[in-house]
Amino acid sequence: FKHIEEFSSQVAHELRTPLAIMRGESELALRKDRDSEEYKRVIRVNLEEIGRMLKTVEDLLLLTKLDYRPEIFKKENFDFAAFFREVCEQAKVLAQNKGIAIEFDVPKTGIILNGDKHHLRRLFYNLIHNAVKFTLAGGKITLGVSVSGGKLFAVVQDTGVGIPAEDL
Repeated sequence: FKHIEEFSSQVAHELRTPLAIMRGESELALRKDRDSEEYKRVIRVNLEEIGRMLKTVEDLLLLTKLDYRPEIFKKENFDFAAFFREVCEQAKVLAQNKGIAIEFDVPKTGIILNGDKHHLRRLFYNLIHNAVKFTLAGGKITLGVSVSGGKLFAVVQDTGVGIPAEDL
């Protein structure tokens, strides 16, 4: 029962962020009349998030079959800076209802990374969702990317209550 409870909690956590993005984008689009290009942009964002949710459901099905292997990751070379800027823009949608400011510092130049974009996006959305959840209204979340010594560093920092040392 404990395993089922933890698994259910994880499923809810994985699907909550894309749904929140879709809801936020749709609510913004409906607040006032917009041109057709803006409506198309919102539909594109929502379709991307639906695709991510479907991929998440596929991954969860693999987990339930205990057939989750490292070789299922789809690694590719991609521009991490552009990828992370997109994540930062979506973070603004997640934070807007609480009046939380999102600041980000991402290099303009491309940073080529070999990784699984889908799983990295889930990782950052989970971190950002938690930052929003534990930051008081009017707080701030800072997102950053840097490269030093051939290593990529990504930071998600907030003015929230923090994580107890024993849970780090």
